[in-house]
Amino acid sequence: MVKSNFFANLSLFCGQSLTGKTLYPQDPAHSFANKVLIIHFASCEQSTIKVPFKVGNDNSRTWIFSLSEKGFSLKHDHRHSDGTPDELTMYGGWANQKGNQFTQYFAADSETKKMLPEASTNVWQVTIDPEKQTLIYALKRHEKPRYEAVFQLVKP
Repeated sequence: MVKSNFFANLSLFCGQSLTGKTLYPQDPAHSFANKVLIIHFASCEQSTIKVPFKVGNDNSRTWIFSLSEKGFSLKHDHRHSDGTPDELTMYGGWANQKGNQFTQYFAADSETKKMLPEASTNVWQVTIDPEKQTLIYALKRHEKPRYEAVFQLVKP
């Protein structure tokens, strides 16, 4: 039930674009450093939400949130500019039991562990903070921060 409540909360952003920035790492050499981040809730269906994630001029990423009888998943779809799948695509994980209606934690799934063994301890966290009017996307590996971005919610 909690996972479907989170999915319903994400669905509230359907059709919206949110602008954000990288909070971590603060390394100016990081590929996302000093680039405008834009997520767009482009496709919202009963059990799937697709959110293209633009980093500067790079449109290669899409987050895919899926709710099914198996659980709630987050996948990262990476594409080349011609639309063909990148070699590393569709990695992600299943929501664990730590989440609530505003935060979900997606632990690396078996496909991700095979594809990217170094990412076997990855946990992606997505948080909607109604008070701060933000959406936070974060990644931890070996329980240590690896990436974090914050997006400003569109005020009604």
